[in-house]
Amino acid sequence: MVGDALCSVRNQPRTGWRVLPAIDLARIEALVARGVERETAVMADTIGALDAYERLIEAERRPDGAVDFLLSRQRLTETVLLATLDVQATLAIIDCEGERADQLLSHVERIQARRDRNLSMLAVAVGSMTAVATGGLSLAGLGRASDVVGIVGGMAEGLVAGSLLFGSPTGQLRLSQNMIEELARQPERALIFPPRVWRYLTRRPMPGEANIIDEMFADWRTNQLLGSEPNDPTLMQLISPDGIYDAEDLNRREVIFDQLDARVALMQRDLRAFLEDVVARPAPRASAQMRARVERRITR
Repeated sequence: MVGDALCSVRNQPRTGWRVLPAIDLARIEALVARGVERETAVMADTIGALDAYERLIEAERRPDGAVDFLLSRQRLTETVLLATLDVQATLAIIDCEGERADQLLSHVERIQARRDRNLSMLAVAVGSMTAVATGGLSLAGLGRASDVVGIVGGMAEGLVAGSLLFGSPTGQLRLSQNMIEELARQPERALIFPPRVWRYLTRRPMPGEANIIDEMFADWRTNQLLGSEPNDPTLMQLISPDGIYDAEDLNRREVIFDQLDARVALMQRDLRAFLEDVVARPAPRASAQMRARVERRITR
């Protein structure tokens, strides 16, 4: 059994996450109507920065909006930084869970290798003893007895060799927090995933359309990593707090977590595109009064 002390101590489920504002499709459409790229407006809403982004747009078009523009841009930059750290924290949890599964896989593979070696040696010993007994009985003129011993010995050798194909060793993977279980349930508020990452994964382009989690589960089923039944045994195993796994199960679980890792990491690409849009927006020229105030401060 592999416990969860390695990951759970520093990755306790959080109940005090800052609640993000509700998704506001009307405000997103209003920004798009004003020339903002839809992906940019959606990302601002995803990370809870729609207010700051709207203030940035408003300040950009006001002659006296330089200060508000800079403050809004600073706020947006800080929010993107926090979202990036959320992504990194999520990837760290995924990696930690992967390392724990790798520990169990190494343990199971060691048991399997030792079992295969012992059974192979036993098969060789049975074969040798059968050959010696058959030869001795033949030399003694006991041909019928020799045939019987040969048949019995061959069957025993076959049973020993055949046992190599069945009964793979297993191990228990205990989980106090289960990312796959949370993905399967898709609750409104997640305890393991940070709010910004959770909204990114659960957001639907349009009502009724698939979100990123739905796409991942569909891909896992298409690639036969999961079954299609409602009570799929493989899924039940993955969401269990103390699942029993053999080497094949653990390899399947590793593929699933690798794909989850890749999809979460892609959020950084969208965050970078959003920040590029924010940085590229032209700051309004400061008024003469503001420039004079800045100059007075510099010359003091």
